[in-house]
Amino acid sequence: MINNHIEEGLYKKKKKQLKTEFRFKPKGSKEYLWLEETVHTTYNKKGDITETTTVLRDVTKNKKIELHLKENEEKYRNIFTQNLAGVFITEKGKIIECNNSFAKIFGYTSRVQLIGKDAEVLYFTKKSRQLYLKDLEQNKKLTNYKIKHKKKDGTELWILTNVTKKGIRVEGTLIEITEEVRKEELENEKIKALAAEKSNKKLQKEIEERKNIEYKLIENQKYTKSIIESSIDIICASDVKGNIIEFNKSGLEIFGYDNEELKKIKAQALYANRADFYTVGKELKNKGIFIGEVKNKRKNGEIFTSFLSASVLYDQQGNHIGSMGVSRDITEQKIATERLADSLKEKEVLLKEVHHRVKNNLQVISSILNLQSSYVKEESILNILRESQNRIKSMSFIHESLYQSNDFSQINFSEYVISLSKNLVHSYGVFDNFVKLELQVENVSLNLDQSIPCGLLINELVSNALKYGFPDKKKGTITIELFEKNEYLHLMVKDDGVGMPSTINYKETDTLGLQLVMTLVEQIGGTIKLENVAGTEYTLIFKKEQNVEK
Repeated sequence: MINNHIEEGLYKKKKKQLKTEFRFKPKGSKEYLWLEETVHTTYNKKGDITETTTVLRDVTKNKKIELHLKENEEKYRNIFTQNLAGVFITEKGKIIECNNSFAKIFGYTSRVQLIGKDAEVLYFTKKSRQLYLKDLEQNKKLTNYKIKHKKKDGTELWILTNVTKKGIRVEGTLIEITEEVRKEELENEKIKALAAEKSNKKLQKEIEERKNIEYKLIENQKYTKSIIESSIDIICASDVKGNIIEFNKSGLEIFGYDNEELKKIKAQALYANRADFYTVGKELKNKGIFIGEVKNKRKNGEIFTSFLSASVLYDQQGNHIGSMGVSRDITEQKIATERLADSLKEKEVLLKEVHHRVKNNLQVISSILNLQSSYVKEESILNILRESQNRIKSMSFIHESLYQSNDFSQINFSEYVISLSKNLVHSYGVFDNFVKLELQVENVSLNLDQSIPCGLLINELVSNALKYGFPDKKKGTITIELFEKNEYLHLMVKDDGVGMPSTINYKETDTLGLQLVMTLVEQIGGTIKLENVAGTEYTLIFKKEQNVEK
């Protein structure tokens, strides 16, 4: 799944974390999905990769919105840049945006030559400018307003403009009507007056066309705005100084502000603490994006958690002009998650207590059998009681292991085998000094359904070796091997004692112990094999069950 960008970052630039996005079409689907891939990498001192962790997140919904917004923005930009009329925006008297048609009308070769300049350079006289600003201040909107300007070379230029004032910002369109004005000054001559009239009709038609273009532009902006306003997520944009320049309806409702109040605060005021604000800013500065949880604060001081996806905004020249983010209030999800965690913790405590009580009850039964044995004189009955105690203890050890564990779905069977085998040798106390126990046990975990029958199997096989393998206190060794291979568990219990008589068929016998062994093997779906050459060796193989849920 590692693409060229990730591969270069991992092996050449040695980055610890990389993010990328890609799309793919699931099998049987007609639509593409977008995934965000985050790769976390660990390196050793030599710079070699020791571990990589890949996290995939479905960002299809956000990607579709992003692509749709980019498409609408491109349409708006095309209408703006390709407009034959001059389109401009000024703020505090300075030109902050205009198209190339605007620049050409005033004799400039490119819009770049005008952006950032004081609009005063375009007026023919200060008086004409003052009159224009006065009319604009009084009416807030001027339609087909005629005014004299000057070109870059200082020559006279008459324009017809439609302009609107919004606070400190002025937006409008204009066309050149220099020739028409000159013709109007010669209206005493009939021919020139007629030409002026025809020219005026043509101009009106062009103005109507410009108006249609402007109307389409406005409608497109409304459509884009409606998408933003209809979003249930919070959408916010700010400039490089941290001033909020865009905030949708959901954002206003969730934070409790109105538009006028937002003009008076900075974006930092929306964060509950400075640490989150500076973390987001640092990520945006270093990576251009931020994705993660933050703490926000409403107008009334209430704090809530949101999941924020933020990115840096650039203009067409690649200049950083601000940032924007889409976030969602996940407070209820967090509360639900915490409640679920608390509920799970309570169930774990209850389950642990159940295993503890089962273990105690089994120990009580074992103690009762132990007391009962003190009243029994016959050796055969004492052996039966001892074997019953050992079987109960083997099950008790399972529940004790679960009680001490944090994972009730798995038991550390390796530790259990060690404890069980040592307890068995000790329970037959006479063997402590002349029977050696060898354990070759790998780290293996089993679930409860397999641990109990497997533990009873070990109990029976080790007990048989202790009872029958070393008569007359013959010294010897009992070996237990346990390992996992290809999802199958291999368990071997062997001794170097006298071995099993050849007359006994271990699969068909009247002894309770071996009957129990065969029943338990069948229960776990395994196979058992006996080697009776140098002592006795039982080999048990069964498939390890995998837990789907923990």
